[in-house]
Amino acid sequence: MPVPATPSDLEQFTPAWLNDALADSGVLGGARIAEASAELVAADRGIGGTVARIRLDYDGDAPGAPASIIAKLPSAIELTRGGGRFLRLPEREVRFYRELAGRVPTRTPECYYAAIDDDGDAFVLLIEDLSALPAGDDVEGTTPDRAARVVDAIAAQHAAWWRSPDLDALDWMPAIDEHARMWQRMFTTTWREHRDGLEGLVPADVVSLGEAMTRQLGAAVTRLAQAPPTLLHGDLRLDNLFFPDNPAEGVVAVDWSNASRGPGPYDVAYFMCVAFDPEQRREQEHALLRRYVDALAAGRVEGVTFDECFDVYRLSFCEPFTRMFFLLMRGHADKGT
Repeated sequence: MPVPATPSDLEQFTPAWLNDALADSGVLGGARIAEASAELVAADRGIGGTVARIRLDYDGDAPGAPASIIAKLPSAIELTRGGGRFLRLPEREVRFYRELAGRVPTRTPECYYAAIDDDGDAFVLLIEDLSALPAGDDVEGTTPDRAARVVDAIAAQHAAWWRSPDLDALDWMPAIDEHARMWQRMFTTTWREHRDGLEGLVPADVVSLGEAMTRQLGAAVTRLAQAPPTLLHGDLRLDNLFFPDNPAEGVVAVDWSNASRGPGPYDVAYFMCVAFDPEQRREQEHALLRRYVDALAAGRVEGVTFDECFDVYRLSFCEPFTRMFFLLMRGHADKGT
């Protein structure tokens, strides 16, 4: 049966639409949804789309069918929506779930339905509700043990895709430097607008770094792209991670809209700069990066040294620093940022 048009707001997630959309996934097991109610979740987190939990009631018994699912659709803020469309964020996430979720070692939520229009604008994802699992929190930070679980999981993913020829076929997934010069222009404009107001609010070395990035961000990201490529999550932070009670089950990663091709240590650096405050990060980063290098070796990646990884890791910090500053100053930042 053809699936109806992609819903544009929560009220359009009707039982009839959901029954049609979920029919091919098998998740309903033959049951029929009688009632559905949607509510926003994490309203103060995430800027890439609207996320809702849809609670489901069934017509009769529905053994094994979910009591709720998660829906993701475009942001209601047009500027944010337009930015996502330009960066192809919806297309990346939809195609990740359609084409790659079953090909990465990283555990992801089960995807029941993923659709996007021809313009790369309107989209919808229906995925597994992971609310029963402990969730990460950008504001609260994390522990070294949980950070080690994240490093193990992302290292396994990077090892599986390290220098893979299959990366070249992912033409819908940009290389990390695709928008490097654009980001430098956007950051430079924003930095110059707000620089004078930073005096006394941030350390002098942060101001110096910002000044350097107005001149060198594009070149730095271009240099990152010269390192061995792999498949990146691209937004590896605690708000996008769930931690099963059994540590042996690793982590579950959501929000793949920033999936890209680039050097593996970028994901590690991005995670570290959000998961820990600077002092904690300095205490943990060498041990965790050595763990990452060892995990790559265990995944049959040859010839990668700690020093090489650490150089790329340090260089990687320039991109999340400038991205987060831009989002914060432009009013697009979420609570975690």
